[in-house]
Amino acid sequence: MYRALLVQAGAFLNGGKPIAPEQIEMIYWFSDFPNDPARFPYQADQFKRDWDALTRFAEEIKSASSYPKTEDVNRCLYCPYRSYCNRGVRAGDALDAELETEAEELFDINFEQIGEIEF
Repeated sequence: MYRALLVQAGAFLNGGKPIAPEQIEMIYWFSDFPNDPARFPYQADQFKRDWDALTRFAEEIKSASSYPKTEDVNRCLYCPYRSYCNRGVRAGDALDAELETEAEELFDINFEQIGEIEF
């Protein structure tokens, strides 16, 4: 999505000069592997595929006649739009939601992934 948006709106950020897909490369740098970043170059065919998909999603959202609510009201606790659904007056603190998620992930242990230790 980011690369497609840069191609589509890049001229605004680039003094009116369009940015071609081949000029874009997304690079993820990981602190554990500083000399081995993940590189994602971009091509015109990828841009077409991505932009077509984004356009379809936007049209699907625009043409929807209803937006069903989730059955899991716990997902609404930290939603800034919950008052529109009559599921509360204001959202809880997003930081609390993040801490709660981190705590759940902390205790979600898969013992199969833990290496054996020799004694």
